[in-house]
Amino acid sequence: MSFTSNSRTATANEINEIRDLATVKCIFDSQYPVPDCNPSVTKQPCLFNVVSDPCEMHNLVNTKETIMRKLYNMLTTEKQSLLPDISKPLDYDGANPAKFNQTWSPWQD
Repeated sequence: MSFTSNSRTATANEINEIRDLATVKCIFDSQYPVPDCNPSVTKQPCLFNVVSDPCEMHNLVNTKETIMRKLYNMLTTEKQSLLPDISKPLDYDGANPAKFNQTWSPWQD
């Protein structure tokens, strides 16, 4: 399918086709098991090259220590400037992409 610029709004089928073409499809099986990388459980960071490894199969944290430290330091610095959002109650379930045709989108005003 080719997509050209025009002034009409895409149909639901066209949007779904574009979404399907843009979706990375990862197949996890005995040859490629689900990566065991869960920082909230292991307390260890994960680092992936999402360009060459979009399914995040190969954790590079042990081979790219300099990059990992740089990113960690950037996150630590940024975290210090964050303020809690006190205007709305937390709504983790409301952000579920399953509620928005599998698309991450704003769910609160």
